[in-house]
Amino acid sequence: MKAFSHPLQAHRQPAVLCVLSLSLLAALIAPGARAAQSFSLAPLWSIPPLTTYEWASTNHTQRSIAYNPATGHLLTVSRYPATNAAIYILEGRTGALLGELDTNGLFLEINFPVNCVGVASDGVIYACNLTVDSTNTPAGNNGPFRLYRWASESAAPTVAYVGDPSDTDTNLNHRRFGDSLAVRGSGSNTELLAGTRAGKVVARFSTPDGYSFQHQKLEAPDLQGISAMVTIAFGAGNTFWAKAENSAATNQPLQYFSYDTGAGTATLIQNHLNIPGGPLNFDASRNLLGVVRGMGHEFRLFRLTAKGFVQQDATIPFPGTHSNGNLTGAVAFSPDAVFALESNNGLMAFSLSTNTLAPFPVEITAPAGQPTLTWPSTAGFLYQPQYKHSLADANWSDLNGATNGTGADISVVDPSPANVQFYRVRAD
Repeated sequence: MKAFSHPLQAHRQPAVLCVLSLSLLAALIAPGARAAQSFSLAPLWSIPPLTTYEWASTNHTQRSIAYNPATGHLLTVSRYPATNAAIYILEGRTGALLGELDTNGLFLEINFPVNCVGVASDGVIYACNLTVDSTNTPAGNNGPFRLYRWASESAAPTVAYVGDPSDTDTNLNHRRFGDSLAVRGSGSNTELLAGTRAGKVVARFSTPDGYSFQHQKLEAPDLQGISAMVTIAFGAGNTFWAKAENSAATNQPLQYFSYDTGAGTATLIQNHLNIPGGPLNFDASRNLLGVVRGMGHEFRLFRLTAKGFVQQDATIPFPGTHSNGNLTGAVAFSPDAVFALESNNGLMAFSLSTNTLAPFPVEITAPAGQPTLTWPSTAGFLYQPQYKHSLADANWSDLNGATNGTGADISVVDPSPANVQFYRVRAD
């Protein structure tokens, strides 16, 4: 049976484009619905390794970036060539080098005096060292975990924290901190997270005054740490995302945790599969996830929907293809751009633009009595066909799983329809 050819012009949440029946044709408008949107990337600039700047090298010393919302600048850490603790300031729109942060007074008598940088929403800058064992005296890769604070890009650094976030944990994997750093909030509401490389704990830092910080160890027994850097990023509320890249063929899951500061625990909410890479950042305001894949030297942008993650735009290669044995890198978001770093292989910046999904037609045929829904798809959106037996029913049921748009038509068959069935396609 051939169904209608004109689309119902409605939008989400959810984006109801058409409702069909085997015995009649109906149309519904979703009250108060909004148009589904995807995101596109356009190149702004890139810094390949071994070209413009000596500090953009191939010796594993550049592992972190952060966007400063107070200035529009991008900050990046490099321990090469001279100081072993430099934080460079780049113009966010052009990549031009503007200067460096003042690092006088930082403790330099270790191998990784500064490894990661982050910026709070008020423009206050934080950086940390990397320690392999936070219980030992400072030497080589060992010593206390240290957090430094800059009130602005022109300020001198102060010490925000020195200590052992592991609380003298007997597990060596729980005593390595500084492979990643997440920062959010401002003033006395500033909050930081630091993960371990292969452990099952996360260190949380809070402050009573915006200047000095204390740690809290969060036990995360389901954290799948491996012998590669686990990157931590804040989610909405008391949640965080964590991921490591596995050098084997299988991918580590993207893990989503909630944490309870009263209990000192982090509880796994969900494992998301088929997200390649490890180093990541999450923009909770737009549900955007950026991920660097060191094995393939590439960057991907994903959008979180009610049905999972859907990739936005194409997979983008980094300028270099040098070995990145530590599988390190970083991602940073601004209001209209995203920045991606892969150690040894360059730094890239892209503008972010939104695309609104136009209303689309859905055709239904019923060969051999089995309804088949067909509609044109658009890349960057996730499509979920749904059904109900009566329009008076309170809820819709999913018909099969959600499907990523590719630019081609999508067809879905209902193998067991009722005598009267209504359908719609939700686009996220």
